[in-house]
Amino acid sequence: MPIASKASEVPKVPHYAILMFNTSSVYHEGDERSRQCPGHGYPAYTETIESFEYHYYPLTQDGHKAWTAELERLYRHSPHRTDVVAMEIGKVCKVEQHIKVV
Repeated sequence: MPIASKASEVPKVPHYAILMFNTSSVYHEGDERSRQCPGHGYPAYTETIESFEYHYYPLTQDGHKAWTAELERLYRHSPHRTDVVAMEIGKVCKVEQHIKVV
């Protein structure tokens, strides 16, 4: 199962896809000044990081079998999960932007 880690790796042809969303967090300690004098310096905080994995399969009979097998595997132990989106991509659109300075 190929995984696209950047936009240029997403197939430009019709395909099956599974998006798996992830949430993680990183705790950043505050500096000494914020601990000794609250309101000053850089206080501690927790950063939430949202990401996703883009798994794709060819729009063929074998691709469909692999796609459905992966979905069955993902939902076998967690039937009510909400972090997965499955779809059939019919067309990937190219977005262009033109800027005109007058």
